[in-house]
Amino acid sequence: MGPSSYHQKMMMKMILCAYTQSVFSGRKIEALTKDSIRMMRLTKSYQPSYRTINRFRVNPLVNTLLREYFVQFRSQLVKEQLIDEKVIFIDGTKIEATADKYTFVWRK
Repeated sequence: MGPSSYHQKMMMKMILCAYTQSVFSGRKIEALTKDSIRMMRLTKSYQPSYRTINRFRVNPLVNTLLREYFVQFRSQLVKEQLIDEKVIFIDGTKIEATADKYTFVWRK
């Protein structure tokens, strides 16, 4: 088993681009390489499999680099005033609650 035939820089760009689009699954990243024009340009039309993507991400060195790049990327966005560092968005998911008094199920 040798090193990946894909360039590490290209793989890193691909993963960071997917992360900025809130895509974290290896299979979904693979699908992006086939569907997204932005991703096709970054990967130069290479389409690594989800296994290759996941093997690349599991490497401890790559994991550390991803964290560092994310911090640098965020710092650059703040510096260029594209985002506000005081505002934090955690999640925008809205879940409908059924807090009706008749929804409780008693023991049978």
